[in-house]
Amino acid sequence: MERYLKDLTLDRPDYLCQYVECVPLATNQYGTEADISYTALNLIGPPMHYPEHADHSDSYLLPSYGVWPMEAPSYAPEFGTAHLSARENLPIHDFVTVTFEQPVYPSKILIYETYNPSAVYRVWARVNEDEWKLMWDLRDHYSEPITFPEQARILEIHPPALKERTNMLRIEFMASSSKSDLAANRVHILDLPDELLLQIFSNLDLPTRQVTVQVCEKFARIASDSRLYREVNFQKCWMQTDVKLFNFVMKRCNNIRKLDLSWCGSCGSLKDCDVKRFLYQRGRSLTHLYMNEVTVTLDVLNKLDRYCPLLKELCMRNTSETLEVILVNNKALQHLKINCCPILDMKIIAATLGKCNHELVTLNAYKTYDWNTAGLISLQNCTKLQELDIGWTFQHDSTDDLLTLAVAHWPQLKRLCLAGVRSVSSEDVLQIAQHCPALEQLDLMGCIRVEESKVDAVLERCPRLRLLDLTYCSSIRLDWVEAARERYPTVCMIKMES
Repeated sequence: MERYLKDLTLDRPDYLCQYVECVPLATNQYGTEADISYTALNLIGPPMHYPEHADHSDSYLLPSYGVWPMEAPSYAPEFGTAHLSARENLPIHDFVTVTFEQPVYPSKILIYETYNPSAVYRVWARVNEDEWKLMWDLRDHYSEPITFPEQARILEIHPPALKERTNMLRIEFMASSSKSDLAANRVHILDLPDELLLQIFSNLDLPTRQVTVQVCEKFARIASDSRLYREVNFQKCWMQTDVKLFNFVMKRCNNIRKLDLSWCGSCGSLKDCDVKRFLYQRGRSLTHLYMNEVTVTLDVLNKLDRYCPLLKELCMRNTSETLEVILVNNKALQHLKINCCPILDMKIIAATLGKCNHELVTLNAYKTYDWNTAGLISLQNCTKLQELDIGWTFQHDSTDDLLTLAVAHWPQLKRLCLAGVRSVSSEDVLQIAQHCPALEQLDLMGCIRVEESKVDAVLERCPRLRLLDLTYCSSIRLDWVEAARERYPTVCMIKMES
């Protein structure tokens, strides 16, 4: 590796070779907060394993299953994107932000893809505190990475010249293998009737609509029609979302139903008071609210029940404040996604869900902590559950076989993730087979107590099953899995060992 890195070094005094110094933000990671295995912190410093191509725990890994999340019961197409062209509506759902010691004019960016390459979709650079410049796009600047037989790959990027120095990059990852088509041409004709112009404007993104109000009085009137702002997705234009765009939308969305604020304001372009004012003025009609990786204070969260009394879906991944008040005052809530919220007290949250939120269909609580057995007992009251993700929750505590009792109350369950819950027993799996006939996805990764005969019962009694993850299930033999794949060819069975 050292010889290869030497070849990459430019023998010019005005050039500087740097590695990642810090990772301020990562929307997702496979590893937990308890250690650094598979976490974004492994991006810091020079590569440790290049050119070896293998699954290394001291690398950064996303918990992705390709298209499987899109087939889960909770999946719904992103709202507020109908106006976007195929080029603008990208299959991007995760990013990582990295910083370097010295601000520079970047001439080359190298990304070491140690395992499962080709996930990088776009790369941005931050300049002037709150402005982002596109450095690379898979569709426009694709270049073959440097490759060697049975070795890792390097994605080599030659970015456009910047007028300002930067020491911060944001790397966006592709959520699936789907490809975007080329963008369609836009047409703007002043003498078209209002209804047709409204349809045309519905195909413009938010920043473009903001600009069109300056063209003429007619465009300003059309771009201000509240029908264009019933579903608003700021996440798709996070790099352009600032207070001006925020206020532009807020003045026009008096009948908004769905709002996605994810990723916005991570570098200070939006403040807590901006979010609070938006929700205070427009939240009463909201039914769906996404706030993934949005930094807001406890004061805002505690008032969500008053700001947004009609909420049916709330997604707050990586948000670290209490939800109890919100849940108590939103009894019609159907979808709750609080993945990777380590500070939440899940004993209180689970108890509140069981007491107040009986309409719950989805609970994604992957890598949340402070669970106890009473929480599972409380969730029995949520009899409409179709999707439950409690992966990596009971890492140190036992479920005491209470899962056996709980699944009997979830007959509509379609997706169940128990990854990393080592106390899951064979009896638990047998009860899943008996009481969850609609099951489509079952993740038992790391459930070391599960036996082959009980897994076989799931395959026999759950005819809709399509995904079964048995990775690191030490009691399940690889030859048994291979035989089961032949008997159940419609089920994708995953079995990987270290």
